[in-house]
Amino acid sequence: MSLEILIGNLFLGPFTLLISYIITKHPPKKINHLYGYRTKRSMRNQETWVFANRHSNQLLSKAALLTCTVQVISILITNEETALLIGAIVLVTTLIYSVFLTEKTLKNTFD
Repeated sequence: MSLEILIGNLFLGPFTLLISYIITKHPPKKINHLYGYRTKRSMRNQETWVFANRHSNQLLSKAALLTCTVQVISILITNEETALLIGAIVLVTTLIYSVFLTEKTLKNTFD
């Protein structure tokens, strides 16, 4: 296994899980344009900001765990390059879906 592929496989799921852990321990307290779940709907007021960041981070954790699981299974049944591609597809797909779910939940909860 090449070093680049190993770093790529370690970067996807585990690094995303680490980011989720950091956000859980240090969530963004005030609305800002640098850190947190930043959409027009989430930045309406402090209540939507807190709710959106908590909700999106829960989905981020699930996406990271799913990506880690898929990566391990992929490495066991395919080669490392394919596992990296599959992991990237799963992560990107789940992150896009989590934005959709968070926006839908915000709309249903606050509108």
